[in-house]
Amino acid sequence: MKNRYFLSALVAAMVALPGLQSCNSEVFIDDFAPSDESVLVPSDGHARVIDFKTDNWDVFDVYTLNGDVIKGDVYDADGQWLGSDPMYVEPGWTKFVLDHPVVMLTVERVKRDKLRVTSTENASGQPFECFIDVGNDYDRRYIRVEVEPSEAYQLDSIVYRLNSWLGQDSVPWHSKSELIVPYPKEEPATYVITPYERQSYQVQFTFYDDNPLAIFGGNKPEVPLVDVDDFGWPYVTDRKMPLDADVHELPVPDSLLEVEEQVTIPAHSPCEIRSYWWYKFYGVDFTVYASHPRTGRKQEFKGELDLYKPQAYEIYIVPWN
Repeated sequence: MKNRYFLSALVAAMVALPGLQSCNSEVFIDDFAPSDESVLVPSDGHARVIDFKTDNWDVFDVYTLNGDVIKGDVYDADGQWLGSDPMYVEPGWTKFVLDHPVVMLTVERVKRDKLRVTSTENASGQPFECFIDVGNDYDRRYIRVEVEPSEAYQLDSIVYRLNSWLGQDSVPWHSKSELIVPYPKEEPATYVITPYERQSYQVQFTFYDDNPLAIFGGNKPEVPLVDVDDFGWPYVTDRKMPLDADVHELPVPDSLLEVEEQVTIPAHSPCEIRSYWWYKFYGVDFTVYASHPRTGRKQEFKGELDLYKPQAYEIYIVPWN
């Protein structure tokens, strides 16, 4: 595996470097060594250039800190596309463009003895780090690159598909309410139960891609919420909610809070009064559109807004043994 080779070679290079410099400095190491072993790259388009004293080297791969090869488009000196994975491209290519949803990074060999590293965007909210593997058949060097965070993406809009949605009746909810009656009276006793008093309207955004919210740099833009009318049709409301993956609980309508039911417990009958609920499920597809405030780069991702609305309940009297 390439990543194993990378890690072992990196350690070996660090251990052997003093000896190589003392024994072979005139022949190879002094001529080949890059001017920087690590570079801090701004994410505003200003390049960092690494100088080499000779041109007897190639760029092999770009690695994560864990030793995994990073994918991206690879080009030769004529601008010809060679592939989208450096692992399967022969050494000698001159340009690499990172394939990443929120980081734009270009590694390019220029004038044979220079390596230019440029980034115009890092909207991950944290530094992006990688290694550039350079060298030849006799020696390899690993240049550490850290790309500074840039501005986060801004939400442009969220568009719901109100004419296409999912619905399912009688979805059980695994919560229950218990009213314990350990000391019943000598006569039958009546209790007034408000079954929806402790219930809520459950809302959650689910996403079809892994971690698409990273483009917002940890921010949670607010978006309008969808509700369902009395005829079962979704519509966009004025209420807003953070765009995240959390489950949000909203209050149920006042009409449900007014629902009451009387339960009579027989005399000398210790028991529990339990309430169970069923929910109506609605799933509404959406698309989020966002853009970077400086580069203007556009992003979009899709998902589903899941809504669970209280639909029915049952009350059970469970005697104690």
